[in-house]
Amino acid sequence: MRVHQYAYFALRSERLSAQEMTARVGLEPDRVTLRGSRIPEIPIPRAHGWEVTCPLSASPIDEQVSWLIERLAPYQDRIGALVVDLDRLEDGSTACLHLVRHFEVEEPAATSASATTKPQNGGPGLGWHLDQPVLTFLAQTGTVLDVDEYDMNT
Repeated sequence: MRVHQYAYFALRSERLSAQEMTARVGLEPDRVTLRGSRIPEIPIPRAHGWEVTCPLSASPIDEQVSWLIERLAPYQDRIGALVVDLDRLEDGSTACLHLVRHFEVEEPAATSASATTKPQNGGPGLGWHLDQPVLTFLAQTGTVLDVDEYDMNT
């Protein structure tokens, strides 16, 4: 089974620009989105976005998450304060840790070691976990967890 996976942390706001979020957090994001139209037929973001991404897409998803949290930890208090302010003014959650995984069954000869989850105990090897520093960061910053998993063979 081939698994393509990535993780990123995002702040979203309809009121505060990515530049203003950067100033509040004190960390340059890896990617930003600008608020656009609110017309549903136009696929432009409805909110400004501030994202920190993980470059380790070949690594297990829990390792990617740990890498992100280590990078964000020095800014935890600032992120938490910003999230409190944003959540007071806006609907929904403004901070989110996104985990995205795409699963695809391949022919045995086409399997690539770098893109395949290798089981350690003979099982399918598709599980993941969040350790205490990650859970603490999520709780102290008011961050929600969004996990999307896709079966690419359907």
